[in-house]
Amino acid sequence: MGKLVAGIAAIVVVLGGIYLFKPGVSVGSTSPDLTLTDAYGTGVRLADYRGQVVVLDFWASWCPPCIAAMPAMDRLHRRYAHEGVVIFGVNVNDNRDPAQTMAELGVSYPLIVRGEAAAKQFGVRGIPTIVVIGRDGKIKHQSSGWGPGSEGEIERVIKGEL
Repeated sequence: MGKLVAGIAAIVVVLGGIYLFKPGVSVGSTSPDLTLTDAYGTGVRLADYRGQVVVLDFWASWCPPCIAAMPAMDRLHRRYAHEGVVIFGVNVNDNRDPAQTMAELGVSYPLIVRGEAAAKQFGVRGIPTIVVIGRDGKIKHQSSGWGPGSEGEIERVIKGEL
């Protein structure tokens, strides 16, 4: 009976995740015009960044691949910020203070908190998910997971938009 209850609970969690993170945008579509909230409680409207390349890194502190991606995202932030590239760390479903996590890791790109609604709009199904929005407001790249070639792949997309 315990296995049955555990199985049902797992199905409910999976279905709940599917409902929460339903399919959203895809490469080539226009980015949703969302207003997000930064770590200081200030509204950040994505449409205000038209003409710049925007990278959204959906993450949580309990996610080892997310933590592994953050130093690379910070390198990209430092390398391209002066060229009109803005990288936001979009924290979702976290159980820790995301600002503290970023400080501990020494990363300096801007933090978006309570990013669950944005994750839903972008169709995030797993984290980390990286979304690159081009200067024209269209999605140029969207990927989930993090591996050895991820930083180079994202950098190629960024360079293609400069």
